[in-house]
Amino acid sequence: MEEPTVISNSTLTITSGLTVIDVTPMIAKGGLKYTRRDLTKSIQTMDGKTHRGRVAVKAAIELQLIPTTYTDYCDLATALEAEYVAVTYQDPAQGQRTVQMYVEERSAALLVHYPNDVEYWHEISFTLQEA
Repeated sequence: MEEPTVISNSTLTITSGLTVIDVTPMIAKGGLKYTRRDLTKSIQTMDGKTHRGRVAVKAAIELQLIPTTYTDYCDLATALEAEYVAVTYQDPAQGQRTVQMYVEERSAALLVHYPNDVEYWHEISFTLQEA
C-alpha cells in the first residue's frame, strides 16, 4: 500500500494559561480525526415532515498519540486539566483556526519502561470539543 502524501505542514497546538504545547510530533500515524458537528433544532409536524434548523457548527478533534515520555505526558495532562484550552489547528474548510475547546474524554494506558529505563505512557487518546 502506498504512503499518503502530506499536503501541509500544519501544526496542532494547545494553549492553557502560559503553557503552549505543540502536539504535532506526538500524534500517531493516522491518529488525528476531525469531525464537524452540526448542532440542530428540529421538530416534526403532524403531517410527518421534519423541519431542521442549524443552530451552530462545532469542530471536534480526536487524537491518538505515540508513546510519550512521562515528563511530556505530565505537561500535556496538566495543560488539559483546564476547563477550556485554546487549540490552533488546520480546519479542512476554513484553514488555520484558533478556537476555545474542552477535553471531552481522556485516557492513557499504564506506564511502561523501555530498555533504556525511560518511562513512557502509551495508548494516549483524547477528544477536543469546540466550546
